[in-house]
Amino acid sequence: MNGISNYIYSVSSMAVVASIIAVLLPKNTAGRISIMSVGIIMTAVIVSPIKAIDAGNISGYMEETQREISQYTRTASEKNQKICDEIIEEKLRAYILQRSNEEGIKCDVAIKFENGEPHYAEVFAGGGRDGDKVAEIIRGECGIAKVEVRIKNEEA
Repeated sequence: MNGISNYIYSVSSMAVVASIIAVLLPKNTAGRISIMSVGIIMTAVIVSPIKAIDAGNISGYMEETQREISQYTRTASEKNQKICDEIIEEKLRAYILQRSNEEGIKCDVAIKFENGEPHYAEVFAGGGRDGDKVAEIIRGECGIAKVEVRIKNEEA
């Protein structure tokens, strides 16, 4: 705090001295040159704290901040992708169940997406060809090549 008060005192003192000099000097060429000289000195007094700034610390701080931003961006992107995958899985599951219901097939489906791409699907259906029909819907309409059909246990 002492440094700030010294700075304010220096700038204020220089402003008072500059005002007195401007009033006392004549308005001819010599007076204008003197006023300009006082203005240059005043500018030097105002700018003097800038030379005390340590620029070496700034680059280290900037690198640290860039690493933090990069990590935050990477984490946010991963969370965003996971949320997108979950939304796609749920919407696709609902579509497959609706199509199965239209075909008169009672089943359950689990869809797994990874990085925005369909990874695999599991079909839990009763016996017969129900599971195969649902697998055809998944492969043909949804573009998921890896489909695993499992027999649904009716007692569970």
